[in-house]
Amino acid sequence: MRKQLTKLTALAAVGMSALLAGPSVAAADTWNERTVLTFSEPIMIPGATLQPGTYTFKLADSRGNRHMVQVLKGEGGELLATTHAVPVRRERATGDTVLTFNPTEPGIPALKAWYYAHSAYGHEFIYSEEQAREIPER
Repeated sequence: MRKQLTKLTALAAVGMSALLAGPSVAAADTWNERTVLTFSEPIMIPGATLQPGTYTFKLADSRGNRHMVQVLKGEGGELLATTHAVPVRRERATGDTVLTFNPTEPGIPALKAWYYAHSAYGHEFIYSEEQAREIPER
C-alpha cells in the first residue's frame, strides 16, 4: 500500500510539473499576442502599406502600454512599423485571429482592427490625419 502511494505521489508530481511548465511556454505568445499573417494583396497599416507576403504582428514588450503593435517582416524578421492602437471589444471571442478592414479610395484596404484568437479584446489602429483621409469610412 505504501509503495503504491509513493508511486501515485511521484506520478502526481510529474503531472503537476508538466501542467505548470506548459502554460509558461504558451504565456510568452499569449502575452505579446504574436500572430503570423499572410496577405495575398497589399494592405494599409498606420504609417505603411504591406505588400503581399508574410508578416508577424505582436504587442510591444511594454507593461505600461498594451496597445502598441509591432509589425515585422516574415516570422519575426525586420521591424517594419510600430503603431498605436486603442482597445476594442468584440461581441464574442473565437478561436481564430480576426482582422477587420476599411475600404480606401485607392483600393488598398486599411486594417481597422486585429483580434487575437480566443480574446474578446482587440486593437483598433490609429491612423494619421493624412492616411485617415484615404479611408472613406472612419
